[in-house]
Amino acid sequence: MKLVNLIEDIRDRYHKKFVNSEPMVFGEEERKEYVAQRECYACGKEFAPNHKQGVKVRDHCHFTGNYRGALHNLCNLKLKRGWRIPMFFHNLSSFDSHLFVKELRDQGETDVNVIPENEQKYISFAKDKYIKFHKQDGCEFTRVLSLVFVDSLKRVFG
Repeated sequence: MKLVNLIEDIRDRYHKKFVNSEPMVFGEEERKEYVAQRECYACGKEFAPNHKQGVKVRDHCHFTGNYRGALHNLCNLKLKRGWRIPMFFHNLSSFDSHLFVKELRDQGETDVNVIPENEQKYISFAKDKYIKFHKQDGCEFTRVLSLVFVDSLKRVFG
């Protein structure tokens, strides 16, 4: 199915962008801001030497490299959940989406999760790929890259 192959190609291009993140832009202006920041921008609590959330660290956007602010080490780790790429289809639930899901499942390397309306129609579905990363310090971790298929005519997320 050409559509599934195109979607796989889009996912792989995004995967390369996620893996090869931009280095942090951290000049004199950002350094002054970091030193002056007294609270974690994620949880709002003050930085303290023995805080249970950990030490003060710098956060940046992995696409642009822009510095975002200071936060606790554990708050930074909690922000790293995985990546969701929305794929909007006009009138998806009226389309024979069960055939599309079957084709996605036949690809085999990933999981497909559905929110069914009934046996033949799906409100939404997601295709998840688990990606392993190896840090320079020898640590290994896994992130999920999800393609989330949503009907542009339905309100799924609120």
